[in-house]
Amino acid sequence: MERSWWWKAIGILFLLIVSVAYLIPTVVGEKQLPAAYTNLIKTKLRLGLDLQGGLHLVYEVEVDKAVSDKADRLSADIEQRLKTKEKVEVKVGREGRDDIILTFPKKADLAKANKEFLANYRSNLSEVLRDPAAGTLRLGMDPEYVKEVQDYAIRQGIETIRNRVDKFGVVEASIRAKGRDVVVELPGLKTSDFERVKKLIGRTAQLEFKIVDDDNTFMEKVAKLVPTEGPIKVQTDSFDGKKKGNVMFTYLESRDKKALEAFIEGLPAKGLKVPNTHEIVLGSEQAKDDKGNELPDKIWVTYYNFRRSELTGEYITDAEVQWDERTGRPEVGLTFDHDGARLFERISGEHVGDRLAIMLDGKVNSAPVFQSRIGGGRVRITLGGFKDPFKLQNEAKDLVAVLRTGALPAPLRKVFETQVGPTLGHDAVRRGAMAFA
Repeated sequence: MERSWWWKAIGILFLLIVSVAYLIPTVVGEKQLPAAYTNLIKTKLRLGLDLQGGLHLVYEVEVDKAVSDKADRLSADIEQRLKTKEKVEVKVGREGRDDIILTFPKKADLAKANKEFLANYRSNLSEVLRDPAAGTLRLGMDPEYVKEVQDYAIRQGIETIRNRVDKFGVVEASIRAKGRDVVVELPGLKTSDFERVKKLIGRTAQLEFKIVDDDNTFMEKVAKLVPTEGPIKVQTDSFDGKKKGNVMFTYLESRDKKALEAFIEGLPAKGLKVPNTHEIVLGSEQAKDDKGNELPDKIWVTYYNFRRSELTGEYITDAEVQWDERTGRPEVGLTFDHDGARLFERISGEHVGDRLAIMLDGKVNSAPVFQSRIGGGRVRITLGGFKDPFKLQNEAKDLVAVLRTGALPAPLRKVFETQVGPTLGHDAVRRGAMAFA
């Protein structure tokens, strides 16, 4: 009997010592303990959102944008293959979310887009309608592939958000999918960090490169509909298009962004619809006085772009803050991977003399002119504007942080937000500690 009692006592004592050893990091704090101890015992009681308060967010992932972007990349690849390998002239357009339309000026060339050619895309696309009389071919994305792209957008969105949240040291963060939504719970987050975290999480940083169609006369038709009196002005400008010579183009400008957006959205009601292959997007320029000095306000200007993205931020391998030696302002330098560098070199070679719209989150950041073929896979994004240098530098650092942790594959739309206070949680922890004692 005595021996049985001793074994029970030893077992209880052992369990007590182990329990205390695992509770010490929670009570004392991991930073107060020697490294040898924390390397051996890393477990710590983590308090959830209900116990220590924090931030609860729900974002909807706009997965249809991810599908549309994938259709753009497939369109570009098909066009390149037909032109370079099949030596066929073709116009590739888009309709709806994921339909691709091939138009062959020489109708007989439609035969080149045969089953053998389309076999390269059999897991992505299927033939919807072939019209030999019109020389057109409509392709649609396979439903299973669409679902795969949508699921990937949600998974990648979760991973990207987790990488961004980790920078704030919120180790108890819970990030999970719920249908098309991403639920984010950040317990223990300081109130002072709420706004910055929300901005960092929700920033899409969706980087797109699109060609500006300055040779088109569509904006001249738009300009005729602009009222002579009002906040919107019609402007013309020109640039050296190298082999094209001097390129003149028409655009709209306004200090009132909402008025300019409302005018563009109202074009169909005025009998002028933007073609499916194009889009009118906005970019901002710094207002200047007659002497060329920058003013505090912005001027919003229009760009008439091809809708299809030639290149996106998914090819980025690195981003860093750089400084413009001429202006002393911070810039963001980007480095593309092998495929991205190859695509950028091809695009620049095919569009010498054209403007390239560098778009960030749906707005044109800058639109430089391709002077020659550009290799090496390096691009710079300028961050101009009349801003405090410290704020401008922080903006550059935040953009680099977002791009390094991965540009989101699809935009996020915040659908719910609540801040949970720690009062009830603290009371529960205190009562639990008293009960334990």
